[in-house]
Order: sequence, then C-alpha cells, then structure tokens
Amino acid sequence: MTSPRHISVRQIAEQAGVSHATVSLALRGSPRLSAATRDRVCAVAQTMGWRPNPAVAAWMAHRRSISQPGRSETIAFLNSWPDLKEWARYPWMTRYVDGARARAEELGYGFDEIHCAKMGMGARLQKILFSRGIRGVIVGSQGPSSPKPALDWSQLATVAQSYTTNGLKASRSLNNYYLSMRTAMAELRALGYRRIGYASPLEVEGRTDQASLSAYLGVQAGLDPEERVSVLTWSGSDRKPLAKWLEQERPDALLLHDVRIRTTLADLGVRVPDDLGLAWLSLHPEWQIALPEFQGLAGIDQRLERCGSVAVDLLVSRLSQNELGLPEEPVLALTEGVWIPGPTVRAAGTVPDVVKKRAPAGRQAPSRS
Repeated sequence: MTSPRHISVRQIAEQAGVSHATVSLALRGSPRLSAATRDRVCAVAQTMGWRPNPAVAAWMAHRRSISQPGRSETIAFLNSWPDLKEWARYPWMTRYVDGARARAEELGYGFDEIHCAKMGMGARLQKILFSRGIRGVIVGSQGPSSPKPALDWSQLATVAQSYTTNGLKASRSLNNYYLSMRTAMAELRALGYRRIGYASPLEVEGRTDQASLSAYLGVQAGLDPEERVSVLTWSGSDRKPLAKWLEQERPDALLLHDVRIRTTLADLGVRVPDDLGLAWLSLHPEWQIALPEFQGLAGIDQRLERCGSVAVDLLVSRLSQNELGLPEEPVLALTEGVWIPGPTVRAAGTVPDVVKKRAPAGRQAPSRS
C-alpha cells in the first residue's frame, strides 16, 4: 500500500480522470479552474490520503516569485464602512490598515484596500477579487449599515479585523480588550485610586464582545465593597445619565472609551484630575497631538499597527499552505496594549480632600497607605 506521504500528483490525476496539470492547479486553489473541478479533485486527493509537503510548497512559491519579476500576490483589505471620511477619522481603523500594509510589503506581498460599501460584499466583489487574482482578504470592522459579507469563502483565505464581523467564522487579530482593562485598573490602583468607575456606550460593548466590561466586573468582584463602582452604559449620544451616576457612585477615577465624556465632565464642573482621574481605553498618540480634547490623556495604546501586522501573518500562513476556506478552528490573535501616562491622572500620594468629600453617603473614603 502506498504511504499517504508518497501520493503523487499523477496518481491523483489518474484517479480523478484529469491531467496532472489540472491536479496541480486544483491543489493550489487556482481560480483558473471552476469551483466544482477544484472541489472534486481535492476531494479525491483527500480520500487517497494526500498531504501537502510544506518544504515543497515553500520552494514552489519561491520559484513562482522569481520567475515573475515585479509581480507578487496581493492581499486585500475589505473596507465596507459606508462613510469613508468618517472611517478615516478613527485611528483604530487607519492604524490597523497601516500596520497590515507595512507587514504585507515587508513580506513581498502587494496590498490593496478595496472600498466595497456601495458594491456590497457579494458577487460583484467576488468578481473583482477573481479578476485581480486575490486569494487572501482581511475583512475590516463593520458599521451598523455595512453590507453583510456574502462571498464564496471557499475560494479565499480570510482573517477578520474585529468582533463586528459576527457570523463570519474566521480567524481574527485585535487588541486584547480584556487585558487592556485589567492593565489600566492596575495602573490606576498603583497611583492610589480606589473607586474606579467605567463608563461605556453599548455600541462599544458590542464591538469588543464585552471583553472590557467582563474584565472590569471581574476586578470589581475581588475588591472590598466600599471600593466597588457600578458600570454606566448608554446608547447613542445621550450622556445625560452621567451626572446622576457621578453623584450616586462618587468615583475617584474613570475609565472610558468615549472621549466626548471629557467635555461633558467640564460642563458639569468636574475638574480633571483634581476631582476625577480620567483614562481612555483606546488611546491613539496622533490624536493627542492633533486634537485638543485628546491632549494629555492617560490610558491604553492598543498598538493597532501590530494588530494589523499579525493579521497579515495569519493570512500569509494560510496562503503558504494553500488553506483556503473558513477554518474549522479559527485563531484569535490578541495583541497586548500598553499603558501611557498623562496629566489626566494624578501622581501617587495622599487622597485629596475633594475625593474624601466625594465619598458615597454612608461610606468613608478609603485611606491610601
């Protein structure tokens, strides 16, 4: 009996009733063949026990690259955000793409950002990918009105940017929101803060799969009762509950995703950091330079360029092994964020008198020893 390791292309061709060239194209997932032919040949090969040889695959990829100077395989980033001007305002989008592009070029791949909000993510987009010979795609974060992904995923190697592509069983590369929250709370506690609050739009919780919220509640569960603060959530642009929540909970520090709360706090007469320490969980260095409302913020830099770079690594790994189609066991690659200090949180020391005054009724402000 022939060992599966020694199954040849010609043996598969004979069994499938096709030429060895057709088998070679099918096993590479070439778009030059119909999907039906590729599937049939691959099914025959799998039944016979054929397995790809990674060393041979790498060598053949190298030979193809040097035989076609100036040409390289292209990776596509599928941007389905309806308003591209709005999309460009968000560094968690643009930084991710910048990191992915840089890594693709470093590895010798082309990189093509395709705007598909108007064309949809179905037959028309599939035709464009086919015509450009694109086999690897990164599906970008989607907004509420983004078109639903409906491609023939069996012809593509796919990685998703975030949790917003729910229903798409693809590997993902994103920030470790859970660890970022725990890191931020640890840094604030190291500065002497004890009643640390968390305020978040419900839309953000959906985008992060409630990872930040889960981490916050997990840390809170281990605190003394007088240090626990309830979570504030809201929907849309309504931040009116903030004033009542501040009065009721009396936090001495606040973690947030929506930086516009900073303006609301100023309108309420809350001084930062004298009355309340403030830390942002989605810190972007370039915004701190360009936009006044972001200047001086302490918080977590999610290192989104690194997230984009890892997405390309995941994709290239699948392409090099000719692993097209959505994986049975998707990989979740999480990049650690880093704490960035800033003047919106005070230095370690004794509790300011104003914090003692803000302690909830019936509770005594905890001492900092």
